[in-house]
Amino acid sequence: SLPEIRKCIPARCFGKSTIRSSFYLLRHLLVAISLIGFATGIDIFGRYLRQLPMVPDVVAAPLSSSVQIVGWLFYLVWTGFWILGHECLHRTFSPNALLSDCIGLILHTFCWTPYFSHQISHNRHHSGRGHAEREELFVPPKRSTTVLKDDDENPPSLEDEHTSYFEHTPIHDLWMLFLQQTVGYPSYILLNYTGQPTLLPGTSHVNPWSKHFKHRSNAVVISDLAILIMAYLVYKSVRVFGLLAVIKYYGIPWIGLNHWLAMATYLQHTGPRLPWYRGKAWNLQRGALSTVDRPFLGWQGRFFLFNISHCHVAHHLFPQIPWYHLPEATEHLKEFLGPHYLYSDEHIFMSLWKIYNGCQFVDGEGDVVFYRNKKGETVVKYVYSESFSGGRDVQ
Repeated sequence: SLPEIRKCIPARCFGKSTIRSSFYLLRHLLVAISLIGFATGIDIFGRYLRQLPMVPDVVAAPLSSSVQIVGWLFYLVWTGFWILGHECLHRTFSPNALLSDCIGLILHTFCWTPYFSHQISHNRHHSGRGHAEREELFVPPKRSTTVLKDDDENPPSLEDEHTSYFEHTPIHDLWMLFLQQTVGYPSYILLNYTGQPTLLPGTSHVNPWSKHFKHRSNAVVISDLAILIMAYLVYKSVRVFGLLAVIKYYGIPWIGLNHWLAMATYLQHTGPRLPWYRGKAWNLQRGALSTVDRPFLGWQGRFFLFNISHCHVAHHLFPQIPWYHLPEATEHLKEFLGPHYLYSDEHIFMSLWKIYNGCQFVDGEGDVVFYRNKKGETVVKYVYSESFSGGRDVQ
């Protein structure tokens, strides 16, 4: 049970400190300001070099490498701002919920995410994690949505077969993966792409009249107003600093944010070993444990991304634990959960490609289902124990 799992984690891990959280936020802001200053210095030095008749390779090569390193770090730092906002929506930034929401509203708005709308949908993601019907994000498609029908009475049409041949080509997979990694998250926010399929078409996080948010429509309006203010600030920045500068220092890092966010979230919640539950087979802890921890970008993932992928299992079990206590909580969970704790140290880009190709759909029926590949195959075999509906010995 969830209380049994909680007992293995020291009470200190649930403690929240406004001072400690503020330190991490200030550190992140200083890193961002330093990067902007360093990037500006590179621009000035580059303009000086362009005035010279010839630039020695001993100068040009380090300059080029510096640009690439700064660009890489920009992506991570901007993603870190979003993750700190994500901590705020869980109210772990501070014991003061209002302060957490104010900080989170600023951070998420900076990242073009409507804060309160996302808070609502993200809480649904946590409460329905691992449920094949109720999950909020990266909902697994059913077999019936593919050309591999559930039975022989409804064989695929010729058009379906031709579409299937094209969709099984590597170039098509690469293109669709590129779209997921660049515009997937904005599409989810605006159009519910990969979101809960039972919602009305066009359900959007910016629509306060959406069925999804009707009980907190005023909060959605506040999020929308904040986004409009952000749009105005970007417009004024373009007028003052120029379009190229805004694209370079804000637009491109924002695209990098979308990539890292989509990748981290996808790899946390998708994989051939992760079970999806229905009916009485699902409960909160089983759903939370259908999550994978990864050493995402190594030390960079810990420093810039605040353990978002290193300790995601602990986060789903107990989202009220602040990010700086998650490593300790994870160590205790590993010992307690044993083989029920899922972890992968495979290279993240290798995992991304393999999972995107190998996880196509789940069966439309069954209390426990796993992703199948394009041939309809699954890598996991499972059995039901007699106490499956209420016991702990699910295999």
